[in-house]
Amino acid sequence: MRKHASLALVVVCLAVAGVVALPGIVDAQSSSVTLELQAADDSDTDSATVSYTFTTLENATSATISEGSVYSSDVNFEFEGWEEIGGARSGNDKNFRVDGRTNYRVTYTVGASSDASERTYSIDSSVDIQYSDGKNENPPSETLSATVEILEPEFGTIVDESEEGTFEPDDGSTLELQAGIDIRNSGDGYMDVEDIDISGTPRGLSVTSGGLPDRIDGGDTEIGVLDIEVEDYISEGEHSFSVTVTDSLGNSESTTVTVDISKPPAVGTGQRTVDLGEILVGENGEGTLTLTERNGYTDIDGVEASVTSGDSQGSISFPGLSSRNIRTGGSATQTVEIDVDGNADQGEQLEWDVSFSPNADDGIEAEEEVTFTAEVLYPPTTRSCRWATASWSSMSHGPRQTSLPTESPSTSLTAAICRWSYRTWMRACRTTPISTLRSSAGRAQSAQGRPEQSPSRCSHRVIPRRGRGQSNSI
Repeated sequence: MRKHASLALVVVCLAVAGVVALPGIVDAQSSSVTLELQAADDSDTDSATVSYTFTTLENATSATISEGSVYSSDVNFEFEGWEEIGGARSGNDKNFRVDGRTNYRVTYTVGASSDASERTYSIDSSVDIQYSDGKNENPPSETLSATVEILEPEFGTIVDESEEGTFEPDDGSTLELQAGIDIRNSGDGYMDVEDIDISGTPRGLSVTSGGLPDRIDGGDTEIGVLDIEVEDYISEGEHSFSVTVTDSLGNSESTTVTVDISKPPAVGTGQRTVDLGEILVGENGEGTLTLTERNGYTDIDGVEASVTSGDSQGSISFPGLSSRNIRTGGSATQTVEIDVDGNADQGEQLEWDVSFSPNADDGIEAEEEVTFTAEVLYPPTTRSCRWATASWSSMSHGPRQTSLPTESPSTSLTAAICRWSYRTWMRACRTTPISTLRSSAGRAQSAQGRPEQSPSRCSHRVIPRRGRGQSNSI
């Protein structure tokens, strides 16, 4: 129920150039008001007040209010009362005492019920003023009216909705989505949303209402929620269904909801760390990494590697990675190559963190980065090879003569032997007490019949750093 402000018209008496005017209406317009009823509410009512004023002439003694009738039971004008303007007197009797040359206000309440028709209703109200000299000419009167308006809700166009759904490795066999549809009430009256109907749902989709607004005010928009379950056997691409929203008056509006399903490839790695071991300075080493397709829906056609942190003393590469094909749910072995710079430090621990992702716009990258490591070694000379080999041989098998080729370590055979003996010595350094190594080295020197200088300490920096074209010595 609503209350409207009073509308007043003044009934006055004019005196012009000494001529006394009889009571009349100053404002020729009718006193009127608009009543609004909600079409969506079958028990709605509305009411307002209307009023007018009149002025008595000299010698006025009493006044009587009377009105016609309204030919409708759905709209009612009811006399509320009168009051002396600027004075203290008031009442709700239609017959009351008045004073001369005084202003009075008469007030009515008009009300309408939900059964009222949309049109204008009116009555005539008049004031019968009695004077002490018995005169009563042209009593003032006023037409009071009320216009009933029915406020109707109206659906605005519901825009078609689109929702995206992506199956990822941890989603299982069912993907849960939510879609929202904008329900607009473009009418004047409020809308009570009563029902939502979902039709044309394709196989593999299950759609239910996740919540509807109870009421939408005129000119407002509210969101209706749809819960969508997608089974993993559904194909990739767009799948559509229809939604129809109905209000309490039977009005309805339909829209289309489209779900775009994607099943991207996802790369996986079987290892978190890959150790490529010891690599001679200025040379390269290689290892392998196992890559998998872990989403189970789409083949991987090429993989991209991104180095998130690397080492400045070397580089890492993955030959053929960009064209690597991994079948759905399968695996592939990938070669890893590391090149060590010629000026890398002896014993330097090289490390790279690398992330992998499918070469696809919607591809899902590996769940964790892979860390690749390698250690830098310097190649020994023939002289240091003799000492290292003799020391290790003596420590392992007792003193005996050890012969090594005398050619430059640049020859392939000598380089291979030196490389083996040096790595063997380095491993022994890491696990054997220094005193034992020194003792073994002494026995080796005696057995060979010539002195050799054993290292003063056992560490991975026994061999000094050299530049290209320079020789090493112990």
